Amino acid sequence: MNKLRYLGHCKTLDEVKAEYKKLTQQWMVNENDPGSMALLDAIDQEYAAISQRTKFKQLTKEIQEEFIGFPKIVKELISLELNLEICGIFLWVNGNTYDHVDKLKELGLKYSPNKKMWYYRPKWFRSTNTTPVDMEFIRKKYGSDTVEREFVFDQPTDDDGQGRIQV
Repeated sequence: MNKLRYLGHCKTLDEVKAEYKKLTQQWMVNENDPGSMALLDAIDQEYAAISQRTKFKQLTKEIQEEFIGFPKIVKELISLELNLEICGIFLWVNGNTYDHVDKLKELGLKYSPNKKMWYYRPKWFRSTNTTPVDMEFIRKKYGSDTVEREFVFDQPTDDDGQGRIQV
């Protein structure tokens, strides 16, 4: 089996999704650069390869479908130039969302009025919490992964020998 160069260090599906989102945001900044687009293709191929592994096929259909559909959602949101943040298994979205309400609903995102943010959660997840909590509490409890959109890359960087890209 081929070693995964960009996503190989991830231990869980949630880590794979967070790393995929991070790498996609970083490299989609320059869609006219053939090197960036080739790197994005390689990352997409690795993401798809994970879904062919035996352990993945043993997961429930709901989890498999959500994992496979995740790249489409991330790419759509990045193309809308919105801010993305992964906290636990939720993908939180903010920025100029007012202009994209219909697209966000189409992608399966829901609006949280007390946080004034949109969120995407796996279809299989059902929260038992009835008391709203603020984003700072969520960030502290589950961690937060964001990528600034101001990254500028002239060319792809080499990996660090452990399958991770140095930025």
